[in-house]
Amino acid sequence: ADRARRKFIHRDGDHMTLLNVFHGFKQNERKNQKDWCWENFLNYRVLSQAESVRSQLSKLVKKIGLSLESPDFSRTDQFSISIRKCLVEGYFMQVAFKQGGKETKYLTLKDNQLVA
Repeated sequence: ADRARRKFIHRDGDHMTLLNVFHGFKQNERKNQKDWCWENFLNYRVLSQAESVRSQLSKLVKKIGLSLESPDFSRTDQFSISIRKCLVEGYFMQVAFKQGGKETKYLTLKDNQLVA
């Protein structure tokens, strides 16, 4: 199982690895996806659910008039940078830094609020 999953590993982390898995899943015709998951020790139901969520989000994006572009997986370095930028922007309010001393505490980057 570990050997089968190794081919999806991305040096830039888990998010990119999961994207590689999803991309591999989508490259197969629907009738072959279940077998592909079995061969790669992946959960077909979970990947199908991810595909459904992506489809719903795609419809919403189109409904509000935004353009939807498929990523260019051949330009992996630029693609990885774009994905990581999106993640950082999306989670910016969750970023905190560690402040040392006798008691270690974390303060939010945005407004120096103590994280409980």
